[in-house]
Amino acid sequence: MCSVRQLAALLGVEVPQLEVLLNEQLGEGLQSAEDVVSVESAELAALEFGKILLRPAEDAAAAAAAVPRAPVVTVMGHVDHGKTSLLDALRSSNVTAGEAGGITQHIGAFEVAMPGSGARLTFLDTPGHAAFGAMRARGAAATDIVVLAVAADDGVMPQTREALAHARAAQVPVVVALTKCDLPQARIEQVKMQLLSEGLELEEFGGDVQLVETAARKGQGLDALEEALLLQAEVMELKAPLDVPATGVVVEAQVAKGLGPIATVILRSGTLRLGDPIVVGTEHGRVRAIKDGRGASIAAALPGQAVVVSGLRAMPAAGDELLVVASEARAAQMAAARSARAEDFRLGQADVQGTAEAVREAVAAAAAGKVHLKVVYCGVGSVSASDVHLAAATGARLVAFNLRPPAPDIDAALKASKVEVLQHRVIYHLLDEVEACILEAESGGAGGQGSLAEQVLGSATVLQVFPLLQNRKEVGKVAGCRVQEGSLQVSSGVVFRVLRDGEVVFEGPCSNLRQHKNDVSAVGRAGECGVVLDEGRFGGYKLGDVVQCVQQRTVRG
Repeated sequence: MCSVRQLAALLGVEVPQLEVLLNEQLGEGLQSAEDVVSVESAELAALEFGKILLRPAEDAAAAAAAVPRAPVVTVMGHVDHGKTSLLDALRSSNVTAGEAGGITQHIGAFEVAMPGSGARLTFLDTPGHAAFGAMRARGAAATDIVVLAVAADDGVMPQTREALAHARAAQVPVVVALTKCDLPQARIEQVKMQLLSEGLELEEFGGDVQLVETAARKGQGLDALEEALLLQAEVMELKAPLDVPATGVVVEAQVAKGLGPIATVILRSGTLRLGDPIVVGTEHGRVRAIKDGRGASIAAALPGQAVVVSGLRAMPAAGDELLVVASEARAAQMAAARSARAEDFRLGQADVQGTAEAVREAVAAAAAGKVHLKVVYCGVGSVSASDVHLAAATGARLVAFNLRPPAPDIDAALKASKVEVLQHRVIYHLLDEVEACILEAESGGAGGQGSLAEQVLGSATVLQVFPLLQNRKEVGKVAGCRVQEGSLQVSSGVVFRVLRDGEVVFEGPCSNLRQHKNDVSAVGRAGECGVVLDEGRFGGYKLGDVVQCVQQRTVRG
C-alpha cells in the first residue's frame, strides 16, 4: 500500500489529477494526499494513466511470466497501391472484391498465421484514401510495425507521405513493401530513390529500413515480407504479462444486429475472458461474447490479438481504452464518472464510428476557406426519424456514407420535410457532391434561392500519363490529353471532371493547364495539352479517361 502522494510520484502525475481520478471515478473518498490508497484502486489508477502497477512481491515473478505476444502490424499507403491485395495474399481471402469502389472503407483487424513459419501476426488494414487520415493515424497509435505499401509503377504519392508521417509521429518502425513489381511499367530503382529522398534509409544503401519487392497476385515476395516482419518483431522483443487486468484499445465500433454494440479491440496486456466486467471509454458492461478475426467464438483473448467484443451497454468511440475491473458495479461507477467529466462534441451519419469521424473531417476540409460550414450532428447507423427532424429544423443536408437506402417511412419523412440526402458508398463520390454543394453556396444558390445550371464547354481524352517534376523530383502526374470537342478552359466558375467508364470519379478545379511547356488558359478542339488535377482524390489518371470542362452558374428561380 502507498499514499496518494507516493502513488502520484510513482505514476509521474500531479497529486490533484490523481485525487480526482481516485475520488470521482474509483469512489475512494480520500481526504488528503497522505491518505492510503487501496491496492485495487492503485492498480486501476495506474492503468488509467497507461501503466501497469506490480506489487513488490510480484514484480520479478510477473516480469518472468511475461510472454511473447503477437506483433500488431499496420498496412499503410496511397489509395490503389495494393494494400488490401497484399493482405489478401497473406490471409488467402478475398476482401478486395467486396469493397465498394475497390478501396477499403474500414479498418479491419485480424490475426494471420504467416504462410512460411506459422508465427502469428495481427494486421490492421487501414484505409488508404486521404479522407481517412484520422483512422489511419489511430491505427498507427495502436501498432508495433508499419508496412508501407508503395506501388512500383506509381511511386511516392501524397498519402504515402502522410502515412509515413503518422508512423514517424508514433515512433513505429517501418518495413516497405514495394507492390506491383510484376508490372511492365514498374520502375523499382526510381521508386527506391524517391523513398530515400523521403528520409527512409533503406538497408541496401546502408540504412536500417527493410524493403521487400512484392507482387501479391502472383504471391511474389510474401515469404520475404514474412521474414522481414518477424525479424523486426524479434528485435523489438515484444512481451506482455497475462496475469494482470486486461487492457486494450478500440479500433472500430458499430452496432450489430442481434448483438447490439460491438467493438473491435486490440489486446495490449492481460487475458480477456467471457464474463469480465469492462469499462471502455465512457461505456461499460460485461463481456458477453468474444470472436476472433474469422468470426469464431472464443473463450479468452491474449495480448496482441484482434477480437470483436460484445456486451457493452452502448457503443464506445474508436480509440477508447478497454479495461477489465473487479466488478460490474465498479465498471458502472467509473463509466458514470467519466461521462460526467466528458465534453461530448459529437457533431452526417455513417456505418461505423471511425468512418463517421473521417467523413466529418473530410467535409469540413472541403469547405475550409470557402463557406462557413457547421456540422450539426455526426453519428452512426441508419438514417432515423430524429435525424430527419433535426435536419429539417436546422435547414441542414444529410450526409449518409456506406448506408443502405432509408426505410420507406424514413424516405417518406425525407420527402415530406424536403430534406436533401447526399448518399454514397465511395468516399470520393461523396466528396464530389459536397464540392458541388459548396460551389452552390459560394454562388449564392443555397437555401432554395436558385438552381445550379451546367454547360459542358469541352471534353478531352487521356492519351498518356507523365510525371510532374519539380526541382527534378516527381510531385504528381500530368494527364496528356487531346481535346475532342469544344475547349478546355481555366476560368471562374469552371470545374473539371474525370469520367471513367461513364462514371464521374473526380470533380474539382484544374491546378494547371499546359501546352508546349507553357501555362495556358484555354486549349481548343484537336489541341493537345497537359492537365494537372488533384489525382490523389481519385487514384490517378488512366488511359482512356475522359476529362470534361464544365461551366457552372446559379439560375435564380
